[in-house]
Formats: sequence, structure tokens, C-alpha cells
Amino acid sequence: MDGKTHDLQESKGDIRMYYFMCGFFFLSGLVMIIASISIKEMVAYLFLGGAGFAFIIIGIHLVKKVNQLDRFIGYGIDEEEGVLWDGVFEEGRAQPVETFKIPIESVNTVLLAPHELFYSHRASNKTYTYYFYVPVVLIVFEENGLRYYSRVTFIEDEDVNTWLTRAQQAGLQLYLTDEAVNDLYKESEAPELIESDIHKKAFTFNGNISSYINRNKKEDYKHMPTFKKGESRHLDEDTFVSFKWGFRHIFAVGTVLLLLSMLLEQWYLTSVQNMDSGEVTLFGLIAGAFVLGASHVLYGYALKRFRGISLFIVFSLSVASYFIASVITTIVLPLTETHDPHIQIFQVYLIAFIPLVVVSLIIRKWKPAHHHFKVEKQKERLRYSS
Repeated sequence: MDGKTHDLQESKGDIRMYYFMCGFFFLSGLVMIIASISIKEMVAYLFLGGAGFAFIIIGIHLVKKVNQLDRFIGYGIDEEEGVLWDGVFEEGRAQPVETFKIPIESVNTVLLAPHELFYSHRASNKTYTYYFYVPVVLIVFEENGLRYYSRVTFIEDEDVNTWLTRAQQAGLQLYLTDEAVNDLYKESEAPELIESDIHKKAFTFNGNISSYINRNKKEDYKHMPTFKKGESRHLDEDTFVSFKWGFRHIFAVGTVLLLLSMLLEQWYLTSVQNMDSGEVTLFGLIAGAFVLGASHVLYGYALKRFRGISLFIVFSLSVASYFIASVITTIVLPLTETHDPHIQIFQVYLIAFIPLVVVSLIIRKWKPAHHHFKVEKQKERLRYSS
């Protein structure tokens, strides 16, 4: 067959490793069996002898593996026969032992996609994760009215260059995506997702795969998005809010409003009602608790991602805001009592803490903002749209 490319061939190091493992399990199994016989104990027969037989069985399975080490997978395109094919080859034989063929006229989609790989290493008390990408071709085809898909991977860039060039010459339209497709393999409806859900565009192959997927490029971040089933590719921009306030804006405004409510209330008590400072009115209690609660919800909305540590951050900011307002109020209008009446405001906030968390999550879901992590990930699906 013409146009063959090779993949998944065992290296000489793999072959030596398998031979070593075969010898290790056979010898270990024999030693265990001989030891169990020499001990002449029922426990030795059961456990040591049983383990020895298990080791020998493992060795037999490895022998079968060794007998297949000269096999590899080959992919190709036969334009004369009009098929895409892959087959199992044995070293030294020109024709495949097994072959699977896909008629070119039954092919719906030929998609070039990146397969994400990564490795990590630790240095200076920090772990660095490096991502890199291997080109993979996903082929969707029809057979007896049903859709299936096949995956072709390549060890060398020359192989994928040859395959894509020949596919293009055979009249197949090529498509490209920059979404890593690792999770796509797990989906039972992968053919439908490849055709309708993954974000792709048609392209003309220029003969050099590194122009599209450079397997040698390594980054300390994921510079390619990952395909996730069901993420919408069509977003209505009007449904999202442009919320530009950060934590510092919310903290400043919330603290000032809380301080003003405390000062106005104490001024009203001491100047209008001629009462001692150290009391809190129902109005002051409601106003203060409302400011803390509103700030809490706004903090939750300003977050890019809402996680467990987010609750600690929001709570800490609320404590700081209350503390600053309370201290300044005490300095401006000294208390006649030793206790701070405004602690009741914070107590109300504590009681309402969990309901406020729920409200924050509901608002984020009901009216998401452009800066929210989920929205940003969805927008990545629109990068090819005009």
C-alpha cells in the first residue's frame, strides 16, 4: 500500500525491558514454588506456591507481548483504491497482517486537532507545569447509515505532513481546531461532537504541520483551550454585564457608606433624641446590615471564580470594613458605654452569611458578567467568528 506512515512502534529499549521482565517473573515464580515445596507447610503451599504460579502466568503473558513487539500500526491513503486505511504490520513484511479501510466517499470530516500532553517539575519550592501538543487527525465517516470516527496519531512531523498532503490531493476538505481533544475521546457520541460541537474551520494545508500545531513549543500555561462537551458557541452579548468594579472599589464605597450610617445614627441619638451614645436604632441596624450584605454580594459578583477560599476573602473584607467604620465612629463620637452597639450590625451579617452566599451564586448564574471565568471560557469558542 502506498503512502504508509508508521506509529506506535516499540523501541529497542522497550524490547529489552520486556525480555528482562519475562526472565524476572519466570525465575521468581520458580524460586517461590521450589521454596514452598522445601518448606513443606500448608501455608507455604497456599501462599508462596500460589504467588509463584501467578508470577509464571504473568511471565507467559509477557512472552505473548514479546512475540508482538515487531508489530506496529501503519496509516495511509490509497488514491487508486479510494480508501483511507490503517493496518497492523510486522517488521520485515510489506503487507499488513490486519487492515481496516474507510472509503473516501464515506468520509464526512477530516479534522486536524492538538492532543495535549504535559510534564511537571519542582524548583525553588514551586511546581512548573509545561504543556505541549501532538497533532492528531480525527476522521468521521458513515457506514450503513451510522456515523463513526477513527483517530490517527503520528510520531514524526514528516508523517503527518505526508498524510495531510495526500488527503488533500484525494479531494478531502480538511478542518482545523485549536481545542485540545483529549476529553473528546471519552465521549460515546464523539462523531456527532466532532461534526457539530467542536469549534473548527476549513483550511488548506501548506505542507508544514508546525504552522498549525508545533509539538516542540512548550509553555508554562495552557495556550490552547480544551474541548468541553456542551459549551455554547453562540453567545448573546446582551445577556452579560460589564462589571468594572474591583474589590478596592467595593471596599471603599462600602466602608464609607457603613461609616456614614453609623455617624448619622449616633448624631441623631445624641443631638436630636438627647440619648447616650452606645445604643443602636432599628434604622441603624437595618442600614448597616444592608450595606454589609450588599458589599458581600458585590464582592461575590466581582470574583472571577467563586471557590471555597472566596468565602474567606469576602468575610475578611467585611470584617475590615466594619472595623474601620466602627473605630472612626468611636473616635468622632466617643461612646458613653464601654461596649460598641454596632456589633449587633455585624451579628446580623453573620446570621445572614450563608443566605448571602446563595444569593451571590444565584445572581452570578442569572446575570453573568464578561469577566466571569465561565463566560471567558465560552468566549474562547467564538474566536473564529466575525
